[in-house]
Amino acid sequence: MPPTAPKVLQVTWNWRQPDPEPTAPRVRLRRAAVTQALVMVAVSAGLQYGLGHILAGRIVAALAAVVLVLGFLAPAIYRHVHAFGQSLGRFVGTCLTYLLLVPFFFLFFLPVALWLRLRGRDPLHRKFRDSQWTYWVSRTRQTADQNIERLFLQEDREARGALRKVGSLPDRSAGDPS
Repeated sequence: MPPTAPKVLQVTWNWRQPDPEPTAPRVRLRRAAVTQALVMVAVSAGLQYGLGHILAGRIVAALAAVVLVLGFLAPAIYRHVHAFGQSLGRFVGTCLTYLLLVPFFFLFFLPVALWLRLRGRDPLHRKFRDSQWTYWVSRTRQTADQNIERLFLQEDREARGALRKVGSLPDRSAGDPS
């Protein structure tokens, strides 16, 4: 290792060594309780002041207080509440996946894909070419300023449609860097 490595490791995470003192389960539960209570207070404030639902906001604030008290004073009980919340979150996530994303796919992506196929468009260029043509896409050479300005390759639509025979050399005069 270079000589500066110990200095660097003092301010960064040394992923090669295990944690010297693992966080106790009680501390982790308290942190989770504080985090959940803060999120619930934010939701409560949004309900009360943003949407005008006073009763719902107060109920959420009261639940936040219960979560905070259980997290600090009765971590054994809070552990069960936390496990129930995680299970509920997994269940809700799974239900939303199947109830929202699957219909969204069939209502949006499928019609668009069918429409593109009927029009003969292939925006991803997935069609196989004859064995005499290469799939290489040439691009025009860029100056250093253009490379710094735009770090990612900008598609050259004209070059995308150009065909080059397998085994042929690139056209260097056109600025093809390949």
